[in-house]
Amino acid sequence: DCRGMLRPHNQQSNPPIIVMASGCRLKIHTSNSGRTHTVLVPVTAAWSTVVQRVTAIIGWVPNQFQFVDDEDDFVTLSSEAEWQECLRLAACVRGVPTIHFEVSEMQSSCIPATSGTAACTPGMACLPATDPVSSRDPKIHSWLARRKAADTPAPVRSPNPDLSTFTYKDEALRAVALPLGPNGGGCIAVAGDGGFRQWQVSNRVMHTAHVPNSFFAIRTVDSKQTSKAVVLQSSRWYDEEGFQPAPMVTDHQVPPASVQLLNDLPGVEKLEITAQYPTVDVRYTSSETPATVAMQAFNPCVPLNSKDSGIPVILFKFTVSNPTAAALDVSLLFSQQNIGGWDGGSDITDEVCNPGYGGNVNSLVTLAGLTAIDMSNASLQDKDAMNGHVAPLFLSQDGDKVQHLVQYESHKQLWQYFTTTGLPGQGQAGPSPSGKTWNGALSATRSVAAGQSTTFTFGLAWHFPNRYVNWSQAGFGIPDSPTNYWLGNRYAFFWPTISQVLEYVRDNIDRLSAETTLFRDAMFNTNLPWQVGVTPRSGQQRAETSCRPLCSPPPPDCLSWLTLRPDESTPFDRLRRFGSMMDRSTALRDATPTLVAARSTAHTCSTMP
Repeated sequence: DCRGMLRPHNQQSNPPIIVMASGCRLKIHTSNSGRTHTVLVPVTAAWSTVVQRVTAIIGWVPNQFQFVDDEDDFVTLSSEAEWQECLRLAACVRGVPTIHFEVSEMQSSCIPATSGTAACTPGMACLPATDPVSSRDPKIHSWLARRKAADTPAPVRSPNPDLSTFTYKDEALRAVALPLGPNGGGCIAVAGDGGFRQWQVSNRVMHTAHVPNSFFAIRTVDSKQTSKAVVLQSSRWYDEEGFQPAPMVTDHQVPPASVQLLNDLPGVEKLEITAQYPTVDVRYTSSETPATVAMQAFNPCVPLNSKDSGIPVILFKFTVSNPTAAALDVSLLFSQQNIGGWDGGSDITDEVCNPGYGGNVNSLVTLAGLTAIDMSNASLQDKDAMNGHVAPLFLSQDGDKVQHLVQYESHKQLWQYFTTTGLPGQGQAGPSPSGKTWNGALSATRSVAAGQSTTFTFGLAWHFPNRYVNWSQAGFGIPDSPTNYWLGNRYAFFWPTISQVLEYVRDNIDRLSAETTLFRDAMFNTNLPWQVGVTPRSGQQRAETSCRPLCSPPPPDCLSWLTLRPDESTPFDRLRRFGSMMDRSTALRDATPTLVAARSTAHTCSTMP
């Protein structure tokens, strides 16, 4: 129906012609039941009216509205301004525009029915449908109420002073979300608080998806047996007082579980992030521990090597330095939740509760040089879309003291062990009860001499092979959208099991790290001005610009680096040649200001990039 900028996922569109019909068709896809409803609303309808109409037809108050934007991303919709932007994007070539919404049910929204309330199930009633703010936790989501004041003056936008070095700190950290993960195999974002958000590893796109109790922490013990420990996460920018986010952006939203974690456990005072895809560098500042710590997170990304660029794993290298005059015992902790059975979008409450959980089992994996916890859900059918594995891992060195807590429920319980006697081993026994899952944790301890540094290498692997078509097929002429058409994930062809992923990472970690770093450095260590710096989508454009002289046609070999020469045996030989070509761009950089001035006055240069 819609041939404009707003379209079903993966459907190609013609150039938009802005002709808006008087009405709009809403296709409501309910994530809880899988049913689809159709609602017709006038384009003049207010957002509160839309919420009322949708609530009336589906029978319960939606906790979340999402639609597919012009970049095929699911975007959360919660205000009048965002609804108007949604309508603007829905301009169509012909006919009545169709907007595809995905809505999810708020599990805790129903209360005993009383007079004057609308029933959502027999004997139960939902929170008022006319007020989308009231259906959310007012303590965590109070920013929604402030966003209703759409007629307030636009906030003052101050540029990030460290943008030229791809660094984010202080206020610039509020909306940082840096996705890491394999090509085509899901991702997790490193957020501006140092935590993990946007969990999209279980075959569902959901920018607000969050998994509690998944974090890192550090503990130090000095020669006097003084112990200090902190979670490597900061709540410094959780207070959003006076902050106005951009419309349709959710990267700034702080998950309630993150707030709770740092209410219960101590976090670092502040941090600083440098983003140079596919690596993220985080430097932590805390007066609680005498050691200094920095993390580099990355997903293997190797040009022309789709296998190594598609490993379902994120690796974390923590470099810990001891600036004191005596040795320190340093322990790093990695806690992770078993997400087998989770639908990838609904809320996980009370740390471990979700309707998809139950029957979750964690198993310890010990291999030469590697310790991991294999997390799965034994109650699910083999081909269930939510059946899969996650595995926190640690790559050990000789002399490391590695401990584990295979199954636990509360982060307070974990913290008590970590900061005193150490992790005890198995913990809880057996599969998790219905509606609940287990967390698991690994810790590694080393002695770091005065003035020395050491690096701990952790990782998070996953394996969710059963990917199905989960978006509307109407645009392709297929009306039976409920059909479960199995697509799978390419990584499952290379590594049929999570164990094979773990072993491949262990056996190739040094090469994967070196080749990923080489790729990153070739992209970022250039003498071009930073404003034309690379992004994951503009690498080829940058390469073309770097080898094109100003005011002249490109040389014959301008893009010769795209193919291997006879004397080059690997793609990295070609990449090194590309790097040397970029080094020749010094003259381009130095001549740019003069040529720009000449162009502005004499207009003699017509081919400047």
